[in-house]
Amino acid sequence: MSIFLRMEQKNFKTRETVGKWYAKATPLMTADVEGVIMALVDEMKQRLQDGQKVVLDDFGSFYIAVHSDGVDDPELFDLKRHVRKPFCKFTPAGRRDQLSGHRIVRNFLQNVKWAWSPQWKEAKKKLKG
Repeated sequence: MSIFLRMEQKNFKTRETVGKWYAKATPLMTADVEGVIMALVDEMKQRLQDGQKVVLDDFGSFYIAVHSDGVDDPELFDLKRHVRKPFCKFTPAGRRDQLSGHRIVRNFLQNVKWAWSPQWKEAKKKLKG
């Protein structure tokens, strides 16, 4: 895909630029992006409902899983009775940690830091006092 350009005439009052035309990058219209996302959603929905895993490089993967009831004997398992509901699982993209070699570092979770929320600090003070 390419960036889109348009021509724009400069109106600055300098000898070198007055009246000259320059290329200017023009962002995609929101409708274009919305159309791409809608097409992605439609395609993902179809693939997931066909039992496929959808992998978006450097983003993550999606697949459908189900909640079900357990049975003592697999012969007694009934799809209509024991499968309760499907849900979509998302696993963020990641890479192996170079130091440990086995731990996966998720792209969205790199360098995440945490602290107590201000609301919790206030609630904690009230509990103590």
